[in-house]
Amino acid sequence: STQGAAATEDGSVALLRAGQPSGLVHVVVQAGRDTGTAGLVWRHADPDNYWQLTASTSGCELTLHEGGSSSTIARTDAARLEANKMQSLQVADEGDRFSLFLDGVLLFGKRFSDRRLSRETGVGIAMSSAKGDARLTRFEAHPMQCRLPSALDLGQPWWRLGEKDIV
Repeated sequence: STQGAAATEDGSVALLRAGQPSGLVHVVVQAGRDTGTAGLVWRHADPDNYWQLTASTSGCELTLHEGGSSSTIARTDAARLEANKMQSLQVADEGDRFSLFLDGVLLFGKRFSDRRLSRETGVGIAMSSAKGDARLTRFEAHPMQCRLPSALDLGQPWWRLGEKDIV
């Protein structure tokens, strides 16, 4: 399929500056035979400071870009993109820890406890190769916290109102 976002140049990144840190970031990847890497960027402060999860047909990698330097935090070849298949790549971020998933399966066999850049609001998609044939669709970024409007605040469930129990 030719639907979805594709890289226009090597190292393409598309960013969104959300109003607050994102707790759930998700994209659907359709890999081809010559994909390169495709992935998610979150906790993005600026071009030198952000987290990135990438996936390819050879595996997945978690990278921290901090102060202009890049560090590979985790890598696996056990989870990978499959050619001509739509797959879900997801970040679940709680601020002090985050989890990464490919098709709902926890990547790298663990959750990561790390607060670096946790207040940053940039999120987006990344692709390594303009020659690759991967497509990214259904990008989502949801806030870590949502305040309920006061009209929807029903109070705490253990508050007792009145004097008579009605079942």
